Amino acid sequence: MCRSAGFEPRLGRQAIEWQTVCALVEAGLGVSLAPASIRRIRLKGVAYRRIEPNDARTAVAAAWRRDDRNPLVTRFLEVARGEIPTGRSEADP
Repeated sequence: MCRSAGFEPRLGRQAIEWQTVCALVEAGLGVSLAPASIRRIRLKGVAYRRIEPNDARTAVAAAWRRDDRNPLVTRFLEVARGEIPTGRSEADP
């Protein structure tokens, strides 16, 4: 997204967990591109802004035990695969 906007970001501190990413932003140590779901992490001084055009996508993976017959796992996988609507749209924050 940065390259298509015409600039190359300087990478500094990096984190894997979104809570840590948001804490680094809160501490004034940078900015981040993040999925809309991260808006739920409320930290003082952290602002979330939608970026347009909204065509950025990423891959998501799931892992589970192959022989797991737990109905919650089955339901989760059905929702994750899009077989069952969640009642939310992509525009929902």
